[in-house]
Amino acid sequence: MENHQNIAPLLKRRSISADQMREHLSAIATSHSLKGVQRGNLLQGHFYAVELGPGLAIHCVDALELANSRSSGEFAPGLSVNVLLRGELAFYLGSRSYTCEAKPSEQVLVLKSPSTEIFTRQIRAGQRVCKVNVTASEPWLRARLAGDVVDQLLAWGVLSWPADSGLVAAARKMLVLSAGDDGAPRLALEAAAIDLLQGTIACLQQGHAPKTASWRQDSAQALSARLDELLKQSSELPDIAGALGMSISTLQRKFKAENGITVMEYARLQRLEAARRALLIDGESVQQAAFLAGYDHPSNFVSAFKKHYKMTPAAMVKLHLGN
Repeated sequence: MENHQNIAPLLKRRSISADQMREHLSAIATSHSLKGVQRGNLLQGHFYAVELGPGLAIHCVDALELANSRSSGEFAPGLSVNVLLRGELAFYLGSRSYTCEAKPSEQVLVLKSPSTEIFTRQIRAGQRVCKVNVTASEPWLRARLAGDVVDQLLAWGVLSWPADSGLVAAARKMLVLSAGDDGAPRLALEAAAIDLLQGTIACLQQGHAPKTASWRQDSAQALSARLDELLKQSSELPDIAGALGMSISTLQRKFKAENGITVMEYARLQRLEAARRALLIDGESVQQAAFLAGYDHPSNFVSAFKKHYKMTPAAMVKLHLGN
């Protein structure tokens, strides 16, 4: 039997349109799209989303889904913790699909990644979902935890397990605080969110987390981050090496030693990732995405995309957006 007897009936019962949903999500997601619903109401119940500070965001939902839709966005490197109190989550992360259901009891669902991925969740008419989410970015985690701990936490994975009473209590507290008539008190919400994170991290360290650390170290991340900025200005190796104060050979040797690929291969993969984002978030065509990735011929782009992501651009669009 489902253990939902303590969930309040549709907190702050009200209708939420697709436009209102986009407005809510803009508070916690810089890149987001909502497909399938242009007009009318999308949810009936409670939805609350807020960034509590740089790198720490939450959203709380207790709502009946009124229409079929898909919500897509970028999942940046970090840790996303969900406590699912009721309902089912069907979602895609990158090229993989997942489901998590609050049966026979409440579930913890954790998404963790050292790199940016595209996340898409299905919204299904007639389904009630009650959940709380806390997302902490990699910089937020590194400012508070030892480097090796963060490396282990961010080793790529999607994990779920039955929620213990402490995590359920923290989630319920956040849900109630977020539905307060006088507005959610930020300090209390942040404290509850951190309690939820601490409890989840303790569970991961006790056996849910992978035992191997992330392959990418701090120095590699710093060089990659700097390179990302420089690639926006120029894709020429002499320009990049000069801006970093290195010779071309030193840059190539250092970058490959830390990342396992050459600078130009990294630049090519970054363009492919930008093209993937354009397809799934911005709704661009394959031809436009190919141009963005620097390919003169869409067929060459499709081949490169399939080689890297193990599926064609059209197949990935269909997976995430159902087009």
